[in-house]
Amino acid sequence: RSDHVLTSRIVTAFGRPLDMGKKVTHLFPAPADLVDADLESVRVPHAQAETIRALARAVRNKEITFEKLGDPKNLRGRLRKIGGIREPIEQYVAMRAQREPDAFPYHDPDLISALKLKNAAALELRSRRWRPWRAYAAIYLWTFKRPGNLALAARVSSRATYSARTVVQG
Repeated sequence: RSDHVLTSRIVTAFGRPLDMGKKVTHLFPAPADLVDADLESVRVPHAQAETIRALARAVRNKEITFEKLGDPKNLRGRLRKIGGIREPIEQYVAMRAQREPDAFPYHDPDLISALKLKNAAALELRSRRWRPWRAYAAIYLWTFKRPGNLALAARVSSRATYSARTVVQG
């Protein structure tokens, strides 16, 4: 996906190099490294570059923190004040950074295609029956419903995977 390509470009250009093998080559850049970064030089669209720099400034200035897991609505409100951050990103941050079990980035194209749905509205409607565990459903779909991951799904037999599969299919 294009967001993975952009992330890779940002990490390679502005992150700190690591010598840990072939798969992990760089650390993600620190907020201070992104505040004035010329993100457009690695083909990040200008509007996204401005959003990334604004978020980096807010994190650097401790207006937004991901270390203190507080009220998800409070963080979402602070994220919303940054131009370019909309609900899908807020949901993703709530799911990943705040471990919010019901957060669900229903605009994610991989999730929509994993269930062969037509659009985000259809996914949001389908996800309602998975409450309050929609984040687990998203992780299950990302992990096991991507092309090429069926062999991985066959090898995994953990209880968590069974539970997530039951939620998604149920």
